Amino acid sequence: MSEKIKPQHVARKAILYVRQSSAYQVNHNLESQRLQYAMQDRLHYLGWREIDVVDDDLGRSAAGTVARVGFERMVAEVCLGNVGGVAAREVSRFARNSREWQHLVEVCRVVDTVLIDLEAVYSPRLSNDRLLLGLKGSLNEYELDLLRQRSVEARRAKAQRGELLVAAPVGFLKTEAPHFEKDPDRRIQDAVALVFQTLSELGTVRQTLSWFLEHDLQLPARSVSGEITWRRPSFGVLYRMLSNPIYGAGPAECGTAQTAGTARHNQRCTEGAAAGGAVMNVHPDGQHSIDLADLIKDPSRLASVDRSHIPALLTQLSAVQASMAARFVATAQDATSDARDALLNVEKAAERLGVSEDWLYRRTKTLSFVVRVGRHVRFSAKGIDRYIRNRMGR
Repeated sequence: MSEKIKPQHVARKAILYVRQSSAYQVNHNLESQRLQYAMQDRLHYLGWREIDVVDDDLGRSAAGTVARVGFERMVAEVCLGNVGGVAAREVSRFARNSREWQHLVEVCRVVDTVLIDLEAVYSPRLSNDRLLLGLKGSLNEYELDLLRQRSVEARRAKAQRGELLVAAPVGFLKTEAPHFEKDPDRRIQDAVALVFQTLSELGTVRQTLSWFLEHDLQLPARSVSGEITWRRPSFGVLYRMLSNPIYGAGPAECGTAQTAGTARHNQRCTEGAAAGGAVMNVHPDGQHSIDLADLIKDPSRLASVDRSHIPALLTQLSAVQASMAARFVATAQDATSDARDALLNVEKAAERLGVSEDWLYRRTKTLSFVVRVGRHVRFSAKGIDRYIRNRMGR
């Protein structure tokens, strides 16, 4: 028995604090749990008969970023003077941040409670032990920062090799190799293609969002667990999809243009991005996958394309097909439109009416001069003239 443990300590109960930092450790590091619970034998050897085990914080980090019910309950018991000693297999189990660690040490000093680990017994009322506990707390905090720094450097190195795939965006799945492949669900693929097709026609992210909301359409979204759910789109969801380089519209194509003298931002993606420009599919060799434009210029290069690059090329091809279909519909409408009643696009119709494009889109279900051609919306020139005459009382 240590000479630092007095009869007044043993007369009160002891608390054994058990903690692991994550749910993964709780489920897989079972030997560590057994070793921590085995500290009860050491407390019995030191003279305690009443021992409370506090294991409410299994799966919770001690970095100070989350609330720890078990730690707070243990500190409360110590403050009440009911505890003669608090124990853990390593003192780093108590806290890995200076605020909680120093608070625990100070409370133990005031009520004369000793701290115990596998190697020693510490009495905070002794200056040497208090100095040693302060050094151990600082080392525990530094060790956590060092582990975090190593993790960040490892992720950065993996990203530079093109092997860091955090989460697959909607429309793609992770493979066993560090690559993405297209989701075989046709409904998901059609929804993604519709986003880019609508963007190529309307020209802006906000108008694309208005079109989806106006038609009460949902888009696929990936939850934290990886499952696909269908939800009403938001501006952020559409912008992240359209600016994600894996779809072919990278940040270089989707920018923010600010109108002079105003604080309103106009989010705009170019038609070339919607057509599926360059897909940044980086592979472990550090080289970018071949681009669809390269194959169009030199079809003989198709034989040298690696199979892992094919999903990215198919994504570009789907986006190009969607853009060409939109162009074809617009051209066919211009060629077959009756000269006596031309069909106008939203920009020309808004200019003719003297209203904004958003105002026009919000009323496509109520205005009589709206003409729907498939998924496209056009406006009758004669109908607009009649609408203007009626509004003016003529």
